[in-house]
Amino acid sequence: MTTHHRLDTRSGTLHVAEWGRGRPVLMVHGLFASSASFERLMAALPEGMRGLAIDLPGFGESVPAEGFAPSWEGFARAVLDAADALGLDGFDLLGHSMGGGISIVVAAQAKERVRRLVLVDAAALPFDLPLKGRLPLVPVVGEALFRLYGEGMFTDYFADDVFFDAAR
Repeated sequence: MTTHHRLDTRSGTLHVAEWGRGRPVLMVHGLFASSASFERLMAALPEGMRGLAIDLPGFGESVPAEGFAPSWEGFARAVLDAADALGLDGFDLLGHSMGGGISIVVAAQAKERVRRLVLVDAAALPFDLPLKGRLPLVPVVGEALFRLYGEGMFTDYFADDVFFDAAR
């Protein structure tokens, strides 16, 4: 059974989907995704686990606060804001793709709270992204770009700027 929370935080009104009871594991989705990314995983959680999948500000059902800055640190702050609003002193943390990079920042900033860190295909970039790599991270703008250009935007970006071998 899924429970949905709306959390008013300094990062915005954050949506969190919750499954199960027990040891909390916060789940952070990737780019152009939402808490829905974790539905199949949540259904398979063992007894004694409480899954909490966060919609980052500007994604899914979360609304960013006015002036929210989309960045590794801004999104990490939102995850910690959600943990605070849920009353979690300690938790396991799972991050997928962009959510993996965000989770690394969360773990570095709140090492006393993160019990375990699980990264799945983490995108953790140690360099500044070019403009076309940053635009999709901007709440509302990223969603509009994806609707306008679709998957081709990703294909072009990765082929031109991410992979060493453009043929890949």
